[in-house]
Amino acid sequence: MSKIVYLPIKTPEKYYIYDRSVDTVFSVSEDEFQEFVGLLTSKDYDQSEVIKKYQQRGLLRENNVDIICHPATDAIAHYLDSCLSSLVLQVTQQCNLRCWYCAYSGLYHNRVHNASRMSFETAKRAIDFYLSRTGEKNRVYFGFYGGEPLLEFDLIKKCVEYVKKSVEGKEALFGLTTNGTLLTDEKIDFFYENNFSLIISLDGSKEEHDSCRKFPNGEGSFDIVTRNIDRIRKLHPDYVRKVGISTVISPQAELNNVLEYFDTDEVFADTNIIMSPMVSSGLKEEIDFKESFHLVRRYELLKFLLFLIGKIDRECVSKLMIRSQRTYQDLYRSLKQHTVQPHCTHHGGPCLPGIQKLFVDTSGNFYPCEKVSESTSATQIGSLDKGFDIENIKRILNIGKLTENECKDCWALPHCNICVKELDSTEGQACYEKRDKINACQNSKGSIASELYQMCVLHEFGYRLDEEEIIL
Repeated sequence: MSKIVYLPIKTPEKYYIYDRSVDTVFSVSEDEFQEFVGLLTSKDYDQSEVIKKYQQRGLLRENNVDIICHPATDAIAHYLDSCLSSLVLQVTQQCNLRCWYCAYSGLYHNRVHNASRMSFETAKRAIDFYLSRTGEKNRVYFGFYGGEPLLEFDLIKKCVEYVKKSVEGKEALFGLTTNGTLLTDEKIDFFYENNFSLIISLDGSKEEHDSCRKFPNGEGSFDIVTRNIDRIRKLHPDYVRKVGISTVISPQAELNNVLEYFDTDEVFADTNIIMSPMVSSGLKEEIDFKESFHLVRRYELLKFLLFLIGKIDRECVSKLMIRSQRTYQDLYRSLKQHTVQPHCTHHGGPCLPGIQKLFVDTSGNFYPCEKVSESTSATQIGSLDKGFDIENIKRILNIGKLTENECKDCWALPHCNICVKELDSTEGQACYEKRDKINACQNSKGSIASELYQMCVLHEFGYRLDEEEIIL
């Protein structure tokens, strides 16, 4: 009998098996659970009556995954030719702040602040390149990124004007990510008139924000940023729906203070707040979070889980934690579908490089997004001079190939979300190696196992998305 791929899950009350073959979870007795655990070592599947019992119910099918390949691989050339979704221009690598955790701060291997800026000629070439490959799209999107993009506000205005002259028969949307310190009435009016989506960086209360997001002279930027956010509300009250807040949780932050700030400050009552941890891959040395961070996070997670099962009211849960509900809903629906794994598949994580987002740096080089390293050819997917590097795009799309044998037999395959931004690569390295992927795999499996465990416990306490029962 071929290998059967599963994960035993034990809660305080019950015993479960996550079955990869049909991507679902089912409950077992304690004795059965112990046999499943033993089979992970002995591999005597064909001798097990327990295996036969559940196979008769359509579960625990023999592993038929024999090829790791992204399903979009063969169509990638067509997508690149006519289906590009969005263009993000890195208009500058300069910044007026020196946030200690920034990707350009020197903490990371991949890049540092420099004076590089995009010319209007490069921007026009990028816009033309993008628009010529959006034939099957009714809507086109243009984003502006830095460094701090508002240092190049004149270039942004020229780009918007050029886009409006160039786009025919399509809806053009614009967006910008900014630290918020350089916003003025003129700029706010421009963004409002051109229907920009704004993402403004704000890390919570004054104490937490100013501990990380500083000017070169060491002064914090909180007062200026919040004043400018208030300026937006006064100038254009209806513009709030187009403004989001990006909050980075650094190892130096007191998480409780960050959560409390956004929960209690009425200014952010209707604002979309995106919370993300400091990027941990590519660091020159490991940085530990404060001990209180993990304690507060577990406490907030507990409240959130209690809310999901109806034990406490939504008002008791942090606004930032409520966003996690989508994760549990998606996992619940996935487990209900009982999807049979095909023989040729790939884990999630990789976007369609250049298609879902084409990130163009100040020199005209192409990358899958703004989060990957720009100092290694491993992530470069082309340039304005040479066009798309289809072979490297396929390599990035198929990073599961680095661990193909491991992926074939991995219980976490259907829910893995590793992409190249999570891989550490030596500076200048032409491609990622297996060890880079293996390191990311451990973190991914830990997160997925935790989510499956929590889903089992939630179900025991009555969590449902609808009246239909999951197989648990």
